[in-house]
Amino acid sequence: MFFCLLFMLFCLWLVYNLLFYTLKNMIFLFLMFFCVSCSAAERQKMLEDMERDFKDSQHTLPTCSRYKRS
Repeated sequence: MFFCLLFMLFCLWLVYNLLFYTLKNMIFLFLMFFCVSCSAAERQKMLEDMERDFKDSQHTLPTCSRYKRS
């Protein structure tokens, strides 16, 4: 009787751990996928902003003619 109860507790503990770790891993994987997709979209937007800023700054850069050696 004691061993049966011990075995049942062990099985419950095993099922609990498997479910807990599976849920935790699924949540972790979902968060990782969500973060990667969000960061990819943000990275694309940041690259577009940097490209636009670079194109805008090309027209406003001061000339360095007075620093050139003749």
